[in-house]
Amino acid sequence: MFAVLLPDLSGFCVEQIERTEKGIRITARATGAFACCPDCQQASSRVHSYYMRCPMDLPSSGRPITFVLQVRHFRCSNRVCSRKTFAEPLPNFLLPHAQRTSRLQESLRKLGEEIGGEAGARVSLQQGMACSASTVLRLLRHSPLPPPSPIKVVGVDEWAWRKGQRYGTLLVE
Repeated sequence: MFAVLLPDLSGFCVEQIERTEKGIRITARATGAFACCPDCQQASSRVHSYYMRCPMDLPSSGRPITFVLQVRHFRCSNRVCSRKTFAEPLPNFLLPHAQRTSRLQESLRKLGEEIGGEAGARVSLQQGMACSASTVLRLLRHSPLPPPSPIKVVGVDEWAWRKGQRYGTLLVE
C-alpha cells in the first residue's frame, strides 16, 4: 500500500507512522537484499553498518512530514575497487547528504523562482515547508539554468575607456 503512496521509496518497509506536535513522522527501514557499488557497479549483500537519515518531505494537510530512514552501509565485494564501503543509494527520493527530499527541494526551488527568497520563505512556512529565505535562494542558485533560446539579432558596441589604452566590446541580444 505504501508503494502507491511513496513510489520513490521503493525497497523500504514503513514500520511506523506517528503524529507528533511538530507534524508527521514516518519510520522506515531498507528491505532490499543487496545494493550496487557506485564505482564498480558490483552488487553486494555484505552489510557493514546501519545509520539513520531524517529528511523532511512535502507536507500532508499542512503538517510537515519527517522521515526516519534506517539506511545501510555495504562493503564492496570487488577487491580491486577503490571504494571499500558505500551507502545504500536513494536516487529518486533523496540525494546524498541532503536534509530534504528531492520533491521538497523542487517545490522550494519553484517558490523561489516565482516569488523570490523572503516571500518564498513566508509562503513555505504557511504551507508547512518551513525554511529560511537563504535556503530558498541557495536552492535556486544551485538549480540548472534553462536552455538558452536561439539568438535572432545581435547588437555590437565597442568603446574605449582611455584613448589608445583599454577597449571594451558589448554584445547584446
